[in-house]
Amino acid sequence: MSILSLNEIYLSYSAAPLFDHASFAIEEGDRVAIVGRNGAGKSTLLKILEGKIKPDEGRVIVKQGLRVARLEQDPPMVSEKMTVGAYCALGIPENGELLSKYYMSIEQGDSAQSISLSAKLEEHGVWQKEGELQRIIGLIGLKPDTQLKGLSGGWLRKVALARALVSNPDLLLLDEPTNHLDITTIEWLQEFIKNFKGAVVFISHDRSFINAVAQRVADVDRGKILSFVGNYDAYLEGKKEALRMEEIANKDFDRRLSEEEAWIRKGIKARLTRSDSRIRRLKAMRVEHKERRARLGNVNLRVDDRELSGKSCSRNTKPWFKDGG
Repeated sequence: MSILSLNEIYLSYSAAPLFDHASFAIEEGDRVAIVGRNGAGKSTLLKILEGKIKPDEGRVIVKQGLRVARLEQDPPMVSEKMTVGAYCALGIPENGELLSKYYMSIEQGDSAQSISLSAKLEEHGVWQKEGELQRIIGLIGLKPDTQLKGLSGGWLRKVALARALVSNPDLLLLDEPTNHLDITTIEWLQEFIKNFKGAVVFISHDRSFINAVAQRVADVDRGKILSFVGNYDAYLEGKKEALRMEEIANKDFDRRLSEEEAWIRKGIKARLTRSDSRIRRLKAMRVEHKERRARLGNVNLRVDDRELSGKSCSRNTKPWFKDGG
C-alpha cells in the first residue's frame, strides 16, 4: 500500500525541467535508495517528499496522518551548551521546545525555571513522550545530559538521527547518511535501517551501503524517476538494459523522422499529395527531436566501492524497471 505518491509532477527552475511529469511511489516498509548524477534533483526529490517543496504541476498524494522525518546531509551545528537531550527533544512534533528548554535549564542549574517548565510539561502531557526520547537516546549509546560540543562527526550524525526518530516517523528520509561515519557506525546504521519498521528513502553514493540496505533503487535521470527492484548491482544491470532499449527507440524515431523529412522535400509532387495531418505530425516530430535530452555520460555512477568488513549483502533479485514507483 502506497503511503506517499508523486503523480506526473513537473518542476522547473530553468529551461530544462528538473522533473518532467515524473511519477514515484513509496510503499509501507520500503527501503529505497535514490541515485543520480549531481544536479539531477535527488535532494530536491527528498524535499518534495518531505513537503518542503511543491511541484509546479502534478499531484502529491500523502496517506492521512503520515509522519515524515528527515536527516540532513550535514551534522547539526553545535551551540556552546546544547545537550543531546535538549537537541533531540526539538524533534518532538508538539511541545518539543518546552522539553528542550527543560533539559537546558537543568544543565544551567536554573531550578526555578526547571520547576516552572516541569509544570507545563505535565500540563501538556509531554512527560509521556520524554520516556520514548530517553529510550531512543539510549539506543544510540548516549545520555541526555551529554554535551554536543566535543562529539565527533559520527556521533553528531547519530544524535541527528535520534532527533529524527523521536517523532516516531512512518517515513524516514536520509540525505547521505554515511557521511562523517566510521565503518563501525555505518554497520550500526545498516542494521538499524533494516530493522526500522517504517519506510526509509535515502540518497547515497556508497555502493556497499546501498547493496546492504536497499530493496529498490530510484534513478533520477533527465527529469524522470525510474525504479529498479533490488540493490545497486541489480540497478546497474537494469539501467544498462533501459538505456539499450532507449537507444533502439531513438534510432527508430530518427529513421522515421528522416523518411518524413525526405517526403516533405520532394517538391511540387509532395505538396500535391501531402496531408495536413502528416505535416502536423512532422512538425511535432521535429520538436520532439530538438527537445530530446541527451544522455549524460554512461550508466556507471561515481560511487564509493569501500567494502564494509566483507558484509555487503547481495540480492539475487532479477532486475526490472518501470517508470514511476
